Amino acid sequence: MKNSEKIDVLCVANYAAESSMLRRAILSQGDLIDGSFLKPFYYSIGDTKGAVILINSSNLDVSHSSGIKPAREQFVKALDYIVPVNPKMVVLLAAGLKRLFGRYLEEEIGTMVDGTGMIVEAKQTLRERYPEVLFTNGDNGTSALFIEEVKEIIKKAGIRRNMGKIGILGAGLLGTDVLRFLMSEDLADYQINVISSYTKELRSIINSERNIDVFENLDDVDKKIDFMICCTNTKSLTAKLVDSLSIKYVLDVSVPPAFVEREYFKAKNVYRRDAGNAYNIDLEYCFDPSIIDLSLNNMFGCFAEASSLAHSYNEKFFDLDLFTVNDEAKKIISVLFKKANFSTHPKPLCFGREI
Repeated sequence: MKNSEKIDVLCVANYAAESSMLRRAILSQGDLIDGSFLKPFYYSIGDTKGAVILINSSNLDVSHSSGIKPAREQFVKALDYIVPVNPKMVVLLAAGLKRLFGRYLEEEIGTMVDGTGMIVEAKQTLRERYPEVLFTNGDNGTSALFIEEVKEIIKKAGIRRNMGKIGILGAGLLGTDVLRFLMSEDLADYQINVISSYTKELRSIINSERNIDVFENLDDVDKKIDFMICCTNTKSLTAKLVDSLSIKYVLDVSVPPAFVEREYFKAKNVYRRDAGNAYNIDLEYCFDPSIIDLSLNNMFGCFAEASSLAHSYNEKFFDLDLFTVNDEAKKIISVLFKKANFSTHPKPLCFGREI
């Protein structure tokens, strides 16, 4: 089966194991195609046409080595369904798929079952298989939105030099980018705290001249944290931890969230806000966006990045590093956001609902 719909951007994502997303999506789209992915969900932003495809792998599946090979096969089948009709397009590896083919898409696709059921050895990278497709993981767009939201919460919380402490939960691409931002602000080192494994990259960012505390686990944190910035869901915030650390503000960019709804409602006096999402008055969904945990005029920052790249498509974009968070890409994506009419949400959301 092949797709005949002409689109400009494709967002491919896994489903959230912790929610009923897959069940809701199957009720909407019908059975999985070849057991691998669901029919596309379509949307538009002006003249830019987009689609979202869920593959048959959860965030838990793609976090384990045993789930990588099936997820790769499902991803390639989804692209083979869409790309022949749309050879020049933007493709997003969303959520847990961003590292599916290596940090820079350098890994070969490997052994897979093709559309006829034959087992083939695909000794190609994604870029070799689809040379006209512009790939991105969307982190630069998410980060550009996220930093603006961090600034807003710092102002709301009244945090300034020697007043208030900030925690960064997780030091991956987004976490380290937030860390660099906070280190550039007028804050004392003791006000910035990281909860993460002390990786080589983290050590190089902090270096020997800065006295920023790094805690391996949340249980190791021995100080009050006024504002927690959640950049990973591999470490979860509980109501007990939030209360014991006197956390008053939580900005949660993780999908699924690090601070889940049931724990949020048990915590005392905490302001929680969804992060990394983009608002666009021109965004029109051709389906109920709540099926994939979105809302009207609202989409994930990574989806917004891919859509903005398609909206202003230029072959020069192939020269950008769209798989690490970097200043050059962030600046360009920020400009493209304005051209496509994306911004942070005018009314902050908590679990998709206006605060």
